[in-house]
Amino acid sequence: MNVVAYLRDNLAGAWQVMFGRPDGLDRLDTSLEGFWRSFAAIALVIPLLLVADTGFNAMLSEEAPPTDRLGWVGLLIQSVDWVAFPIVFGLLSPRLGLTARYVPFITARNWAAVIVAAMYAAASFPGWVLPLPLTAAAIINLVCLGISLRFAYLLTKTTLVVGPSVAVPVVALEFVLSLVVGFGLVTLLEGPQ
Repeated sequence: MNVVAYLRDNLAGAWQVMFGRPDGLDRLDTSLEGFWRSFAAIALVIPLLLVADTGFNAMLSEEAPPTDRLGWVGLLIQSVDWVAFPIVFGLLSPRLGLTARYVPFITARNWAAVIVAAMYAAASFPGWVLPLPLTAAAIINLVCLGISLRFAYLLTKTTLVVGPSVAVPVVALEFVLSLVVGFGLVTLLEGPQ
């Protein structure tokens, strides 16, 4: 297998699906083996998040203390978060009648996470150049969050072949679950702040 071509095809497919184009699914490896391989995309996500984290920390002036999202606790949170939603959605998909679309959906989601992490890394670039006020960093983060939620909605709608009445709750579930995992593990491991 040509790893570069494999990555290119899966990332290009995820990119298309993130814009609501179902033909992007043809570029994704949605076989069972491709599904399991897509979880290895975390090896690309973590370094990109590290770049984003460092850039956003540098962006902050003395107005706010730096965060350490990718210390050992952050890496644990990312790892648990990476598998939590696929497990929860795997349990829910039969009840929602979406079992047949589960593998393409999770595969596309995993590869799309690389693109979203790259977006956050690129958005953190100003922090590598000069410090910005806390409000500017917050606005940049908020814009990235809005774009990533829009991409998640289109990806969900396209891969599950559902309307907004299903896609919106699925995206909301993933978002809330991610917050619960993050806050829960921080509280468990570091104690209440």
